Amino acid sequence: MVKKKFDYLSKKVESKIKKDSQKIFLGLLIILSIIFIINIIIISSSSSALGDKIAEIKELNKPVKIELNTIECNDCFNVSGIVEGIKNQNVEILNENTYNKDSNEAKELIKKYNINKLPSILISGEINSEKIEFNNFELINDALVLNKINAPYLDLITDEIKGKVEIIEIIDSTCEKCISLSSIPLNFVESGVSIDDWRKVEYNSAEGNEFINKFEIKHSPALLISNDINYYENIKQGLDQSYLEEKQGFYVLPSTIPPYRNLTDNKIVGLSDLIMLVDESCSSCYNVEINKQILQGLGVVINNEDTYDINSAKGNELILKYDIKKVPMIILSKETSVYDSFVSVWSQVGTIEDDGMFVMRKPEGLGNTQSL
Repeated sequence: MVKKKFDYLSKKVESKIKKDSQKIFLGLLIILSIIFIINIIIISSSSSALGDKIAEIKELNKPVKIELNTIECNDCFNVSGIVEGIKNQNVEILNENTYNKDSNEAKELIKKYNINKLPSILISGEINSEKIEFNNFELINDALVLNKINAPYLDLITDEIKGKVEIIEIIDSTCEKCISLSSIPLNFVESGVSIDDWRKVEYNSAEGNEFINKFEIKHSPALLISNDINYYENIKQGLDQSYLEEKQGFYVLPSTIPPYRNLTDNKIVGLSDLIMLVDESCSSCYNVEINKQILQGLGVVINNEDTYDINSAKGNELILKYDIKKVPMIILSKETSVYDSFVSVWSQVGTIEDDGMFVMRKPEGLGNTQSL
């Protein structure tokens, strides 16, 4: 009886388990189906988004299709670098033309786009694309036109080339130690300035005298720089900051750094004579030649130099004349007074005598000295 009851219960439990298993299986199947459907939706959406992104990237990478026209000008600024810069961008050149300014094609473009400076570059085609930016170009009608061109350029209104600079360098070949101003025009050239004519004229020649009188030049060497330099903005700013005045179409730049020739009295200014006074018996004394290096650092140009021992006749004469107490030391001629940087520090080591000579009084700052 007990066994029958147990079998009955077992069958009932087994039946319930089967029913529950079917329900669980059905539930899992439904869940898996939902997950599968969701995955399909996600994959489809991702594929669509990826496809859109790929299409967007392809569109961005697609070159901008343009046409390029260049109008040349002889002796003007070379625009080949600008043209190459355009070509190196993400562009496809459908058509490229280069015209001489006197050609019919150039004249038509100049009239159509109201161009007043040459050389010029015109870009047409997909010029409204945001993929690329053309700097220094202005939208005129259906084309981008180069609106900022460096000198030299042809002004079509006056039919003159602007920015061809003339340099007249007034020199003094007899003054070998006078400073040269030739580095200034050379720096102009390195900065992109076009120098059309550069002449060197002796200060005492007929032509040199004419320029000196015409422009009231006081020092030689000097530079006369034509006002075409004004078309080079960076150089013009430097000239303005130097407070150079423009006279009769030229800027006058005289040398203010000695040595130079003072044209008022026709004498060379800034050639200093150096005397070095030593005690040859003092082996521990500092090397007086150090002073020459210091003078050079202060811009002083030495014309003549002499070295005297304290026991020589000249040495004794100098000791007595200037009441010298210590050696080694130096004495400089009165011509040294034109070197402002030197004069500003000299009071720390020496005196200026009644005859204008610079006499060193404190040489011990440079090393061992001998008291007299």
